[in-house]
Amino acid sequence: MIIFVLASLCSWDSSSEIHNFLNTTLPTILKTYNLHKEQLPDTCPFKISLKEDRLADHYNLIKKETQSSYSCEKCGKIFRSETGIHKHIITNHVEDKGICLDDFCEFFPCGESNEVVSNRCKAIMSFCFEDVLLGKIVEYCDFVEASIWDLELEKPGYLILVILSIVICFIYYLLLWVEIEEKNFIPKKIKRKAF
Repeated sequence: MIIFVLASLCSWDSSSEIHNFLNTTLPTILKTYNLHKEQLPDTCPFKISLKEDRLADHYNLIKKETQSSYSCEKCGKIFRSETGIHKHIITNHVEDKGICLDDFCEFFPCGESNEVVSNRCKAIMSFCFEDVLLGKIVEYCDFVEASIWDLELEKPGYLILVILSIVICFIYYLLLWVEIEEKNFIPKKIKRKAF
């Protein structure tokens, strides 16, 4: 009797979402509250090292050749879609060592809102942060698709960017209007008959 064991594939998209959270969002949260990763309790799953990520060595294997083609830096194969190259890298180059960050999606929102996952996330966050910070941190458990309207406009950089964009648009349309008005008010030349 032959038994086939299929290793569960690690989802590239979900893993990269968690990787981005651990690599950018979590350090920002910790910096905001003057914490260090080492200060998180051992019960906190976010304390893992990014070196333990199964795909850690593979995020940089994708090279965009043209608008619609990607090549694998490891073997040189070319693919027409990002999804295709992700599947190729996972099935051909990723070893079954380390942690698949896709597993974090059981308790952290990856891609879509889910009440069960949101509740699990809030429970996990309680293992990581004290009650004082918990109320603010659990906001990350409710997945909301990013939009330009979600920008925190109290941050000076965003506010300046928005004001500058409005001023540039206003000047552009003002110049456009002036040009149109000039064309409409140019006096027509009167043709004189020769005697």
